[in-house]
Amino acid sequence: QAMWMAVPSALAVALGLLFPSLGVVMFVVAAGWVVIATVTTRSAVRREYQAAIRHLRKNEYDAAIAIMNDLIRAEPKHADHYRFRAELLRLAGKARKARADYEKVVALTPESGVGYNGLAEVLLQNGEYQAALPYAEKALALEPREWVPAYNLGMIEDRLGRWADAVTHLRQALNAPVPDSRHRLLAHLWLARSAVNLDDRSAANAALDSLKKESAGLREWARIFASEQAVVLRDVLGEDVALAEK
Repeated sequence: QAMWMAVPSALAVALGLLFPSLGVVMFVVAAGWVVIATVTTRSAVRREYQAAIRHLRKNEYDAAIAIMNDLIRAEPKHADHYRFRAELLRLAGKARKARADYEKVVALTPESGVGYNGLAEVLLQNGEYQAALPYAEKALALEPREWVPAYNLGMIEDRLGRWADAVTHLRQALNAPVPDSRHRLLAHLWLARSAVNLDDRSAANAALDSLKKESAGLREWARIFASEQAVVLRDVLGEDVALAEK
């Protein structure tokens, strides 16, 4: 099973949500709120992960991280442990340590784009868009059929004003397809912005028409942003969601 959809035994982490993934994605492609929601709906999740999730629900980040520290000491060759700890570290605002964990994911699973995508998301979270770009490109090169790396790369290119590239990769993500309304909402928003900057009014209007069909995405973002674990998401995507709503 692809690492985009699984962590140990049955843990699915949507990276597209944070950057995404964030995914969720996020970013995806992914955020603590999504990690909690996904893990608690799955069976056969390891007791260490269950314990970490219980602490996460109470915003006890250090306690959750400590559990993963012990698990990693016992099983240092499991990339998924580092990946999950990286998500916890990002939620705790410890981006530098999260980056080190994603680098370990890359070292353990160099054939997968997951670690590269995580590195891109950490840098994106810090506003380091140019530094995030090559990691996002590498993630997509390794996982060309997954929507999360294409979505994240399109978002980074939107931030950098690389309008034509953003159009290419956001359309690639949508064609994958993007499974949920909240991410489609933002993809269409960024497509509209790119089209305006490329002076393609027809494409801009088409993107806006598609955006209007994703009103469910606004409700999804409202629920996610209400979570205490969504601080990073609000910082990264709050202005985009507000613009989409307008």
